[in-house]
Amino acid sequence: MASFTKRNGRWRARVRRSGLPSLTKSFPTKTLALKWSQRVECDPEKFLTEQVSEDHQLVTLGDLLRKYEKEVTPQKKGRDKEKYRLRILQRSQLSGVSLSELKPHHITKFREDRLKVVYAGTVLKDLGLLSAVINTGTTDWGLENVLRSNPVSMISKPRAPKPRDRRLEAGELEKLLSAGASPNPYFRPVVLFAIETGMRRGEILSLTWENVHLGKRYVHLQDT
Repeated sequence: MASFTKRNGRWRARVRRSGLPSLTKSFPTKTLALKWSQRVECDPEKFLTEQVSEDHQLVTLGDLLRKYEKEVTPQKKGRDKEKYRLRILQRSQLSGVSLSELKPHHITKFREDRLKVVYAGTVLKDLGLLSAVINTGTTDWGLENVLRSNPVSMISKPRAPKPRDRRLEAGELEKLLSAGASPNPYFRPVVLFAIETGMRRGEILSLTWENVHLGKRYVHLQDT
């Protein structure tokens, strides 16, 4: 018997067969999820094969991080930044820890090691992403029997830094433009455009001409 749920823009199919663990898989559309579930339900041998395959692929936290990077991250607006953060997690000692043995003390060590090289705000983002990866494994990929709880939620988090409220003071703009002088001809106009509009770097660099209306003196930000 198959059931379907939608989460974070993706459809999760769960197939249950008597006497066997349930098998789950995530898809970008419900149609693909339905086709997969029908194929598995009609072929018991394929069900067993895929069940063994999934269990084999997701043994360590590193396996889970790589699967998340491949299947979930590409669907996100901030995928480039998230991919960089996932690579940090994959290079850490956490990556080699078995999912069945993952405990809060592993996360604590990662937190302390990261705090030696980056600020607390960065560590909070790392932990937030790690928590999301683990939650996706348990809710979308059938790891609820392996990861019975999320160890990230059991550790104390570093104190978040105070939000910055900083504006350029007299003379700082000239210093900024002078310090940033380089062969890149776009540096100066991007900085000035950001100051005039309040737009973020990603918003400016992703602008396309179809969203720029010079005659009416405005740009359209589709995702903001």
